Amino acid sequence: MKGQGQGIEFQIALLLDDVTDAKILSDGLRELGIFAHYYQDLDELWVGLSSYTPHLCIVDVKRMSEGNLIFKQHPKVKNHELKYAFFYKDSYQILLSSAYGMNHYGLIRGDLAPLDQLKSVLRRRQDEVELIAENKDLQNRIERLKNRSQKVVKDLETIQIKSNQDKQLKAIVSEFGKVNSHSEMIGRINYFFNSWSACKGFGLYYLNSTKQKLVSPNIEGKKLKKLPDLWLSNPSDGGIPDYAQEMAYDVSYGVIGDELVALRVFGSENAPDILIIAEFPETEMKFFNWGQLEMKLSSEYRRCLLQYSKDNSISSHRSSVFELFESLDNVHFHKSDYNHRLAIVDLSYIVEMTKQRVNNRFHWRAFEEDFKSGLDSILNGDFLLCSYGVDSFLVMIDKNYVEHDFNKLKLFTSQFSFWKYFEDSSVIMKNFESINVRLTAPSSINIVRQMHDGLGDIMAVPKSNLNRPVTQLDA
Repeated sequence: MKGQGQGIEFQIALLLDDVTDAKILSDGLRELGIFAHYYQDLDELWVGLSSYTPHLCIVDVKRMSEGNLIFKQHPKVKNHELKYAFFYKDSYQILLSSAYGMNHYGLIRGDLAPLDQLKSVLRRRQDEVELIAENKDLQNRIERLKNRSQKVVKDLETIQIKSNQDKQLKAIVSEFGKVNSHSEMIGRINYFFNSWSACKGFGLYYLNSTKQKLVSPNIEGKKLKKLPDLWLSNPSDGGIPDYAQEMAYDVSYGVIGDELVALRVFGSENAPDILIIAEFPETEMKFFNWGQLEMKLSSEYRRCLLQYSKDNSISSHRSSVFELFESLDNVHFHKSDYNHRLAIVDLSYIVEMTKQRVNNRFHWRAFEEDFKSGLDSILNGDFLLCSYGVDSFLVMIDKNYVEHDFNKLKLFTSQFSFWKYFEDSSVIMKNFESINVRLTAPSSINIVRQMHDGLGDIMAVPKSNLNRPVTQLDA
C-alpha cells in the first residue's frame, strides 16, 4: 500500500486521547508513505477541518465531544464531506454508543494490532479516492470532448456560411460587368449597390478635377445618399488620403446608417480613387469577404483606366530611337528647350539570361506590351517611351514630374516580374538585382557610348537607394 495513488497525496487526521496510540499509528502510517496530522483535542480538529478536508479521519470515541462541541455536529460530518473511522479500547468500549447511526468506515480496536486494522480501512478509502479522481478525470475529458464537438459544429456552421457568402460574392461580381471610363465606373457602382438586396443604403466619394475636394456624384439612385463635399487641406495627386477617408466615414455615419462598411477602389496610386460607404446588416454579412470585393472592383477599375490610357495617349507617348536622338541633339547642339529628363532602363541582364538558357523561351512581345503598359499607367504628363534594341528602354520623363515619376519608375522596375516571361519560370531567379535604372545627360552620343562601350554594364542601383532624391542619382 502506498501513500499516493494517481498522483494524489493521501491525508489522514488523527484525533486520539493517548499520545502513545497516536505515535504507534503515525509511525506505521509513515512507513506506508502517509503522513498524519495529530490532534489531541476536538476543538483543534474542529478548527483544522475548517481549512482542509483529510481523506480519512480516525476519531477516538473518548474525544467525540468536548464542551459544547460534538463531533457529529461538525458541518463536514453532517453533509458527509468528511470520511471517518472510530478508534476504541476495551476499557471504554461502552462509549461506542455515541457512534451509533453514523456513516463511518469501520471500528479500530486499539488493544489488538490497530495498524493492521487500519490498513484495511485505508485500502478501501484509497480505492474510493482513486475512483473519485478517475471519475473526475473522465468527466473532464467528456467536458473537453463536448466543448470540442461544439467548436467543430460551430466551425462547420461558420464554414458553411462563408461558403454561401463566397458563392454570393462570385455571383455579385459576375454581374458587375466591364466599364471603359471613370464615369462608367461610378454609374456601374450606383447600379450595382442599388440592385444588391442586402444593401440598405450607400454613398460615394471621389476627388474632383482640382484634387482638393471630395465630391459625391450628382446621379439618381434609390439607395444612393447624396453626401456633402469635403475640402482637403492640400491637393492630393496620390488618391484619397487616410485623413480624408476618416472624414468621409464620419460624415456618412448617421446619414447613411450605423452599420457601415467602407470599400476602397484603387487605381494606380497607393491611396484609393473611389470611396464607397455602405450599410449592411452586420449579422447577415458577418463573414462576407469585403477585401475580395474591394480587389474585384479595383481590378476592373484599373483595367478600365489602363484601357482608357492606351486608347487616348499611347500613340502620343511613343517615339522611335531616331526621332528621340534628333530631339536630344537639338538640345545638345542648339540649346533648344528641354522639357524632359532622360532615364535608361538597362535590361541587358535579361538578354544575358536568354543567352545562357537558350532552351528556355522568353516571350518578348508579351514582355514588351506588359512592361510598356505598366509604364503608361505610372508616368505623368508629356512622357515618351522608346525601345533601344532589346536590352534597353529609354524613358523621357516630363520635367514637371521628374522626381515623382523617376522614383515610381525605379519602384515599378524593382517589383516587375521579369521572370514570369520565361517559358520555364521555375528555374529563373526572381530577384533581378541587375536591372538598372538611371538618369543620364540628354545626348545621343552619350547614350550610344553607354550602350556600346560597356558602360551599360555598370552595377545596378541597390534597392536601398530606391528612395534617394533624384539629384543624387543624376548623371
